[in-house]
Amino acid sequence: MAVSILCIAMAGCGAGSDVAPAPLVSVSSTQNPLVAQFTVAAACAGQAMVEFGPDTSYGRSTAWYPVPGLYQQTPILVAGMKASTTYHMRSQTQCAGNTATSGDLTFTTGPLPSISFPTFTVTRPNPSLSSMENPGIELFDAIDLTISPTTDLVQATFLDRDANPIWYYDVGPGAFPTP
Repeated sequence: MAVSILCIAMAGCGAGSDVAPAPLVSVSSTQNPLVAQFTVAAACAGQAMVEFGPDTSYGRSTAWYPVPGLYQQTPILVAGMKASTTYHMRSQTQCAGNTATSGDLTFTTGPLPSISFPTFTVTRPNPSLSSMENPGIELFDAIDLTISPTTDLVQATFLDRDANPIWYYDVGPGAFPTP
């Protein structure tokens, strides 16, 4: 009996409905200035993902993550964003054969820390060859035994196709990342 009352109160969770109730969402910063924590609380158990991008056409998304339902919060980390940039984010939630889209939220990434990042220049000899580029991201690993162990250089940096850092891991002076 309590389940059917809850279902009526949530409107849209019954058979024949093709739209789930919109999830409750929020976004907050993390210790990494290029990573956001997007929290989804859905009415029913299923899965959710986050779409994000510099405008409301979004363009990128996270993987799908399980959500337990009953409006329990599920945190989803959103990474792969440029420093000091405002992003639009929304969730897609699927449960019981229904799909729901949250409202749009914005999140502004922080600046890169004041440690040294490698500098790159991207050249494209012919725009018609751009389709031959890797559509993903690149890992630059700055492990170089000629660098002084006291050099303050981020040693693992992920770059987008235009050489913007979109994720990094600072292991600190004298340490090296291990794959």
